[in-house]
Amino acid sequence: MLQLISIEMLKLKRSKIFMMLCGVTLINTLLSYFMLIRQPDTGTLSLGALLEQNIHFFNLFLGIPLFAITAGIILSQEYQNHLTDQLFTYKASETRILLSKYILLLLLVGFTLMFSFGLTYILGMAVTDGSVEDRANVFLSYIISAVLHFMLIPIVVFITILSKNLVGPITIAVITVFSTGLISATALAPFYPWSLPVRFSYYILGVLDVSLAIAGVTVLITFMVPFVLSIYYFKKV
Repeated sequence: MLQLISIEMLKLKRSKIFMMLCGVTLINTLLSYFMLIRQPDTGTLSLGALLEQNIHFFNLFLGIPLFAITAGIILSQEYQNHLTDQLFTYKASETRILLSKYILLLLLVGFTLMFSFGLTYILGMAVTDGSVEDRANVFLSYIISAVLHFMLIPIVVFITILSKNLVGPITIAVITVFSTGLISATALAPFYPWSLPVRFSYYILGVLDVSLAIAGVTVLITFMVPFVLSIYYFKKV
């Protein structure tokens, strides 16, 4: 498995995925800062407020389409470059090959959220008063967001396996970026999986409540069903 993960990571050297993840994260951090200072009642800008604004903005607008496109690129390039035939000549099973891609995506999601936290923290120390009222919960919101974003990836992987191109992931990205903003603050949010990263960050930071039981069932179904289906259909490639 480690060898397969290493192979997947080596493939990233020839792509611009890392550049895309870092670039979008930088844009999100700067937008969060400029949006925060434009608010009339900001007063003295705190580091905690910037970190909260950053994770809310990322979860609401950029995170879901970013990871959908990232997963789509990693999966679709195997078909477009005819690499799946080469992959299946390895001694590893199809399941292990796909699991290595899931692990790679988990690492990328985790890296992106931690990079976002670190970048915002550094910027915040330079332009704010450096205060954070609830440091543990702020950091926890980034960790939970990373977990939830990863749990939304299997449906993108499954659709990419079926379509063998980027059309499916891009469609998901476009639909979710609009629908999440409409649904995340409503009573339907716990039933809509793409609203859960932003809703949970609101919940952890005490902005909005969320039904943990309903949200938990929603995200588990959203993760498990396409995860199992993706493994089944990947074997049939």
